[in-house]
Amino acid sequence: MELHISYCFYSKVSKKIMYGETKKNLVEIIKKLCEMKQVQLIDGKVCVDHVHIINISISINEYNEDMKKVCDTLTEKGTIIVSSFDNLGAASYPAAFDSVIGVDVSEDAIRVEKYEFVEGSIVNLRGRGGPFRIAWKNPPYILVKGSSYTCAYMSAYISNAMGENRNEISKIMKERSYKQYKYAVKNVQIPTHRINDAILFPFNKEMHALARFSNYLDFNIKGICDYRYSGLIGASVNSLLGITNTRFIIEDIQKVDFGTVDTLILGHMAKYLKAVDKSILESIVRRAIENELFIYSFDNLDSLEIEYSKNYKRIYTPEIQKENLIHNFGKLYEYSKPILCVVGTSSKQGKFTLQLEIRYRLMEYGYKVGQIGTEPSALLFGMDYVFPSGYRASIPYDDWEILIYINNLINSLCIEQKDIIITGLQSGILPYNKNNANFYPFLQQSFLQAVAPDAIVLCINPDDDVSYIDECIKYCESVTNSKVIAIVCFPMELKKNWKGLLGHLETMDKMHFETIKDVMKKKYNLPTYLLGCDVEMDILVDDIIRFFAE
Repeated sequence: MELHISYCFYSKVSKKIMYGETKKNLVEIIKKLCEMKQVQLIDGKVCVDHVHIINISISINEYNEDMKKVCDTLTEKGTIIVSSFDNLGAASYPAAFDSVIGVDVSEDAIRVEKYEFVEGSIVNLRGRGGPFRIAWKNPPYILVKGSSYTCAYMSAYISNAMGENRNEISKIMKERSYKQYKYAVKNVQIPTHRINDAILFPFNKEMHALARFSNYLDFNIKGICDYRYSGLIGASVNSLLGITNTRFIIEDIQKVDFGTVDTLILGHMAKYLKAVDKSILESIVRRAIENELFIYSFDNLDSLEIEYSKNYKRIYTPEIQKENLIHNFGKLYEYSKPILCVVGTSSKQGKFTLQLEIRYRLMEYGYKVGQIGTEPSALLFGMDYVFPSGYRASIPYDDWEILIYINNLINSLCIEQKDIIITGLQSGILPYNKNNANFYPFLQQSFLQAVAPDAIVLCINPDDDVSYIDECIKYCESVTNSKVIAIVCFPMELKKNWKGLLGHLETMDKMHFETIKDVMKKKYNLPTYLLGCDVEMDILVDDIIRFFAE
């Protein structure tokens, strides 16, 4: 005789307390089911020799590796686990595990026998959520609703399907459903080619970080190149970037020997194509293909109408496609790891550079860093994912979809047990003025809310108005419920001469920085650091560690 057991818990205590107690009890119960030949209910009154179905009408929102292993083991032994999702709409466990049949509520299911079958999602079955009239102690009957009750019905249907053909339960449940959803999610492409020796071209803003942090790359930069008429040929990269750790001299791309490298890293080309003939870029791409180089291109070459590259397979572009979006009916994962986000008051403040400064210092301390980069070069630095939301960004998602996409990426990093997750924004978080719709950074605001960081480091310019900084701090803390823990000042400012905004940048005067530092301390009680100063970056990272350790 088969006996199907349902574990149900009910608590009137606060969600926080119930969450902690429930997590402990649920893991222990599932472990018992896996380890014992005889399975006991929590009160110890009922024992069975064999369990075919476990109905779990309870959920926790934080991923638990022990629970997953036990669920996987039970499923491998032939036990079917059916679990309800969180009633508040979250992606919850164990329902979200691949080895568990996750049950959710559907507003379209108005009768209990009418349920929906889902493929390609963490949700597997959706049914009527109530109201249901059930027996109670006092009063004798009450009306209830929720996924726990839907889950019980689904377990009963699965039990009937088991009686007919145990090996084709999924097929039978699909055939009996009144509606089916089938989603095919395409995994985000990542480069599989191993880069050993690369040429960088052209030497624009996005390439600066690769040159500045070349010692952290796991491949060799053999040359940094530009166009003949760029005005940069023969210039020292050290002098251009104000650094001392490289030996590169800008070379003419048309004179470089492609036979000495295996990769061409091709930066953004749109601005260059406005100034030079497209045939020059086509000739460079053609040479790379003739030498069978791997091409890591920041731009999709098809969008630039580079005909010669259309059928070449060894090209990678860090981009996001509509098919990469998961379909979990809006369910979001709860983050279980600390998240740090770098936010700025404007563009061109070195926000990506700051993320790299923080990344490598944490790694040197031995921390396992998870990272989502917003620059197309992010994967070249070994970051886990790229969300290219800067220059020439082509994100095929609306705000709602960005939330789902980023939430899924961060959840993946949590599952990988990263010690800390780092990301950052492009551009500024608020518009300087509200006179034009193009000034509004909606993409960055959506990204920030999706990340939901625990701590924020705010980048500012030397000439930012204090009232604007104040608005940025208040906005960041209000929409994310996080804390701005530090301010980092960009070290360059405009020369004060007749050229005005058209002039060149110069290193900020030390006294000016001390003034800014003092203002930030008095007004916000926040430490302020100077980007690019090794000593100050060390202290910043120590502060970050201290913040998350408290």
